[in-house]
Amino acid sequence: MRSHSFFPALIGLLPLVSVSGVVASPCHQHGPRQGVGHAHGPGGGSHDGAGNGYGGGHGGGHGGTHGGFPPYNGNGSSPIITTTTTTTTSTTATTTSTASPTACSDYWLENIAHQGLAPYAIPGYSVFRSVKEFGARGDGINDDTDAINAAISSGNRCGPGCDGSTTRPALVYFPAGTYLVSRPIIDYYYTQIIGNARCRPVIKASGNFTAPWVIDSNPYQNTGNLAWGSTNVFWRQISNFIIDMTTAVGPNPNLPGLAGIHWPSSQATSLTNIEFMMSRDPARRQRGIFMEEGSGGYLGDLTFNGGLYGLEVGNQQFTMRKLVFNNVQTAIRQIWSWGWTYQGVEINNCGVGFDFTSVSDAPATLGQYTVGSITILDSSINNTPIGIRIGNAAANDTRSVNNFIFENTALNNVPIAIRNENNGGTDLVGTPTNRVIRAWGKGNEYNSATA
Repeated sequence: MRSHSFFPALIGLLPLVSVSGVVASPCHQHGPRQGVGHAHGPGGGSHDGAGNGYGGGHGGGHGGTHGGFPPYNGNGSSPIITTTTTTTTSTTATTTSTASPTACSDYWLENIAHQGLAPYAIPGYSVFRSVKEFGARGDGINDDTDAINAAISSGNRCGPGCDGSTTRPALVYFPAGTYLVSRPIIDYYYTQIIGNARCRPVIKASGNFTAPWVIDSNPYQNTGNLAWGSTNVFWRQISNFIIDMTTAVGPNPNLPGLAGIHWPSSQATSLTNIEFMMSRDPARRQRGIFMEEGSGGYLGDLTFNGGLYGLEVGNQQFTMRKLVFNNVQTAIRQIWSWGWTYQGVEINNCGVGFDFTSVSDAPATLGQYTVGSITILDSSINNTPIGIRIGNAAANDTRSVNNFIFENTALNNVPIAIRNENNGGTDLVGTPTNRVIRAWGKGNEYNSATA
């Protein structure tokens, strides 16, 4: 095995039509990640929630390091395909309107007969339950936390302390409205949390909200472990919401900032059609989604406005599609990964687009990179000083880290397309002019003679 830059013949940059733009403010320093240690993966690794990973074999040390992967170095860049942009100026009158009550009440899921049965649950068990049936007001004034959590937990369901169950599923429905919460909404096993898709309900964190996340899909217990092993979090989704954190104070200033959703999850899970509204005050350090563990899943049709990080995530075999980031300090901070695909990402007016430079604090792997294989396809980065931050693995690092494929990624007013933090240099230059990264890769070539 030897290090190899496998696209050396594809390097090229062609200038396109110049487009002016506003440069975003620089990225602010991030704090440690919250959480406590737990083992995970066949390699026996662990992640302590503060960025420390103690890796064993394959799959070990999530959030810190992984063991059992081959080394690589090297980098390469590829051709930029030429396009032409025509800019026109126009004046548009903007009006604010609210969906009519008829439109909001005419959502099929709200109006159909709810006849779902759970034959192995307790007698009279309801699969479908509206939060308003449990007393939620949805008026943005009254605290709906207790009513929402009652809707999720009602029926002796599988909550923290239950290893897992398929006998008591629930679809928890939110009609249109603004639901004020002062404490986390606690998700349960086999739960679909669905809002009105025609008039997305708002879940608004109150001004005195001090917990670390608004929706907690896998709460940390007094033992220091997650309620469910992160590879045993199945059959869940959250869809059709606006999560508003703009007025929330959040946790103690010495802790990481408030996150909209805590989502250490695994297969058959998804987050879709959600907009995260975060404070643009750097001191609040808010995050859209925090995910430190898990195995497989899907995120799509998400929008992140403001905040420190849109996504602060570590997981494996995940697919992301159609994500939009506006005015976020760092759009995506990857804690760790292997087998991760981003497609259709749009980044606008951020400080950094993608940050893949997370390193381990564990004594045995101190300073080694924790982000494995990443693919970015069909995406765009606009008015952002640094598009992508990467690093080179150390010569003695035997894992497959910082292994990348970037294809068909458009750049508009991105001075540095790809920055390598090891040498403080630029692996691929950007420019205030439009560009498209047609194909750029970094990784290894297998050579049987030197393997």
